[in-house]
Amino acid sequence: MLTRDEVVWGFKYCLGRNPGGEEVIQQHMKMADYKTLREHLLKSPEFLSRMTQQAKPAEDHPFANFGRRAVVFIHVQKTAGTSVTQLLAANFEPARRCPERFNQLHHYSLAELGKYDFFSGHFDLFSTHLIPRRSIFRLSFFRKPSDRLISFYRFARAHPPSPSLLADPHFALAKELDAVAYFSNDFIRASRLINNHYRAVFGGSLWPGVRLHFDGGPSGDSVFGDVDRAIEGVRLLDGLGLTHRFTESMRMIFDDLSFSLPESPKRLMSTDQMALEDDEATHVPPIQMTPELQAVLAALVNDDDRIFKAAEAEFARRVAANKAAAPTENSATSSDRPADGQAHETKR
Repeated sequence: MLTRDEVVWGFKYCLGRNPGGEEVIQQHMKMADYKTLREHLLKSPEFLSRMTQQAKPAEDHPFANFGRRAVVFIHVQKTAGTSVTQLLAANFEPARRCPERFNQLHHYSLAELGKYDFFSGHFDLFSTHLIPRRSIFRLSFFRKPSDRLISFYRFARAHPPSPSLLADPHFALAKELDAVAYFSNDFIRASRLINNHYRAVFGGSLWPGVRLHFDGGPSGDSVFGDVDRAIEGVRLLDGLGLTHRFTESMRMIFDDLSFSLPESPKRLMSTDQMALEDDEATHVPPIQMTPELQAVLAALVNDDDRIFKAAEAEFARRVAANKAAAPTENSATSSDRPADGQAHETKR
């Protein structure tokens, strides 16, 4: 049950008005909690109508910004992506940051997409090609697939419950089942968020109900994607990071973007921190990798393990290339050094 004040302020914050009578207040006080009230008001025709009336079509043709570089972060869940997003977003004006956080870029017009310089969301690689820019710096982070899945399970289990969240079986089932039962569940095993997720993101699609046709013909490729295509997509990323080498990855990416990285970049949205910061969150202890759990996960990560190893190899190659290209104290040639008794010319 809600209090009278919670209902009144819910209406004021969401709809910008009072509820409109004691009967309306009493009716809404019967709702389970404030989250239910919020969901109800935000989905109401009145709220949607207000938002539609305030929305203005983009005035700029995509050509107006076509020459500007866009930075697109493909945020794979539970790879430190929230931290990466916050650090990157600080380099862009708020009006230049795309608000889309999920794989819905195709719902935006070209004029709308053309306004933004920074994109961060749970996109598949295919969707990022919808952005109308000549130059797009694409980046993503990778984590050992089995560790990512266990982290996703702990996050879903720990997350504060809400009606909308519990409507998603990924979260509802995590609240009910232990790790082995969760990853044995038929729905979970069929999910592209779980079953070889890297393969779907970089070699297929996250959009339900479609079959992809690459290479100019009706190949009939499944939305679950192709592992070799995914590996190729990973290697072609402009920025590539590894979660377990977070700071080193961020430095390399920020150097490539000519951005300034804070001295000690912080990790955000940690499952262990969630229970400390939110009273409604549940503390979930670490999950031990038992032989039984490892066997259940095997088919869910077999292709992703290949993709992750390719990402690790590509990361190592880039680190080595950067070290080889870095100047050393003795790397200057004789022509670079001033002659004896001759001062350096001041740079202008």
